[in-house]
Amino acid sequence: MKGLNRQLALIGIASLVFSVGYGAVWFLIPKLARSGLGLDLWTVGLLVALPSAVTLIFDIPSGALSDRVGRKKMVYAGAALVVPAAIILASVNSVEMFILFAAIMGLSSAIVIPAARALVMENCNKGKEAEGFGIMMSLMVLGNVIGAVAAGWMIERGVTACLGDMALFYAVTTCLAYLPMRFIKEKAKKGRRGLLWPALRDFKALKSAGLVVIYVSFILTLVDSVVWGFEPLMDEESGSGAAFLGVLMVALTASLVLLQPFGGWLADRFGDMRMLLAGLGVGGISLMAFSAQTNETLLLLTALLFSLGMALAWPAVSGVITEISANRQRGGIAGVWMMFTDLACLVGPVFGGAITLFSGTVSSVFFTMGAMLVVSVIPLALLKR
Repeated sequence: MKGLNRQLALIGIASLVFSVGYGAVWFLIPKLARSGLGLDLWTVGLLVALPSAVTLIFDIPSGALSDRVGRKKMVYAGAALVVPAAIILASVNSVEMFILFAAIMGLSSAIVIPAARALVMENCNKGKEAEGFGIMMSLMVLGNVIGAVAAGWMIERGVTACLGDMALFYAVTTCLAYLPMRFIKEKAKKGRRGLLWPALRDFKALKSAGLVVIYVSFILTLVDSVVWGFEPLMDEESGSGAAFLGVLMVALTASLVLLQPFGGWLADRFGDMRMLLAGLGVGGISLMAFSAQTNETLLLLTALLFSLGMALAWPAVSGVITEISANRQRGGIAGVWMMFTDLACLVGPVFGGAITLFSGTVSSVFFTMGAMLVVSVIPLALLKR
């Protein structure tokens, strides 16, 4: 893999381990709100969106601050917040405790992720940006999958009964993730600019390509957030247990783990826009088919096809922003980028909860998301990058 170098390998190891704990908690959150606290699906959607709401507020200032003080310092600061978050998670027994945990988790993510993405952008090999990001994202999704499977098995003995083990798992994996950070070298020069307007001006200078990044990232993240937020609730319609739903999550993300580097290579070789269009089309049609299945084999097959589409689309859009942000303050740009993806994470669960409120089914949420991916092909096909 020509898109990989020593620095990206170290970042990848850290991202993989971090994502194991993070993915486990994200798998737990909707089950905790639904089964542990006994809330309706609409309220579950609101609570699942809480971490993203907090992250949304701090994305740009956090990314811009990493331009001033350095990426690694921001990553360490965000990691430190996981300890109190884990302590609270172990004792969640009310909506108020859940909200406090979600707020600290969201703040931790807002501090870590923009700085981490800027590190990836700065260490990608020239001409291999999409492939480099594809490798990083594959490792992150692999971590999320491992975390989801681990969470599924822990939840089998009861949502509230597993909170102590889940909290310990979250804290330990996060702490281990930052051991490789000491060996990572920062390439960007530290600046002394503001924390908001300079970042927005830098992103505005990216012009139409920046708009494509915002639009596609929002749509893809919206779909991802709904899949991650509502897939654990499919047991109410399919009758499957938590263990199978963990396996199904593996299928929904399998190509994201295995094929994102290849998707990035295709984008570098044949063009970002072609891969975006192909990914949106394949992913959308497959997700619509997924929503109509009750047979476990067909659920797994359509889930695999959906993940293939996402594996084509994500590296392409990540490669675009890495290429066009060269010679700019990437921490602030990553913060703006993250703001729109976190806005999608915020809107997704609420939107999904509203759909279930009116339709009464979880499957209707997946059909709507698939249709949205397909429809998104039209404006992109008409736009020349």
